Amino acid sequence: MVKILCPTCNTEGYLQTLGNYHRIRHYVGIDPITKKSKFSYCPQTREYIDRILATQPEHLTTGIDLKLSVSNSNNGVEPRAGIEPATYSLQGCRSTD
Repeated sequence: MVKILCPTCNTEGYLQTLGNYHRIRHYVGIDPITKKSKFSYCPQTREYIDRILATQPEHLTTGIDLKLSVSNSNNGVEPRAGIEPATYSLQGCRSTD
């Protein structure tokens, strides 16, 4: 993830790209009941993201996977017997605020 300035709320957050959907994630705090981290999200246009990434120093964006995905590929390593490769999906995810 790349830390960038959000034009919507004028605070820094982390860029997330989900297919054709782009958003900036902001840490809100910890939920006092569940003790889980809470985040808010600001949707962004592809044009804004392209413009910002073009101005970022190369060392901040080189080699960074901006997509949140985990594939079934296990990079040639066989899992232990009885353990299936993990598959994650972001469908149905919502803001945690």
